[in-house]
Amino acid sequence: GSSSTSSVGEAAAVLGNSPTSPQASSRSQHAAVRKCVHTLKPDMLESRLLSKLDGARLQALEDENCCLGLSEEVVQQKTEVFGKNLMTPPPKPNPWWHLMKQVFGGVFNTLLWLCVVCELILALFMHGDDLVTPVILSGVIVSSGVLQWVTEQRAE
Repeated sequence: GSSSTSSVGEAAAVLGNSPTSPQASSRSQHAAVRKCVHTLKPDMLESRLLSKLDGARLQALEDENCCLGLSEEVVQQKTEVFGKNLMTPPPKPNPWWHLMKQVFGGVFNTLLWLCVVCELILALFMHGDDLVTPVILSGVIVSSGVLQWVTEQRAE
């Protein structure tokens, strides 16, 4: 419809702009192509990516004299402009924060800690004599969380 025609026109207009430096130009063109790659015709996409996609087949990849894809010079140039084609791994959470979440987080652990608090209130303010139960329950909760944490740390 008219929206795809207008987006193709917008893409062509954006791709035609040329900033001052060659690297900035390549980056802005690359960003513009990425935004509208689904609206571009294959011949326009090939010219903007400096590549040849027409007739690409898996058998062509085995042929050393094949002219499909990017040339080595273009690959080197794009690597200099954009860097290596690597995905950045997500940041790892702080292991100590993860341990705290294992010990104090979760519905079940929250309920167990609530039991510990209730036992302590009974023992301290209601003249109870049982301090062993909250201490043992706390030890079980902490040891369970630490065991889960150690297991997950070894798995990574």
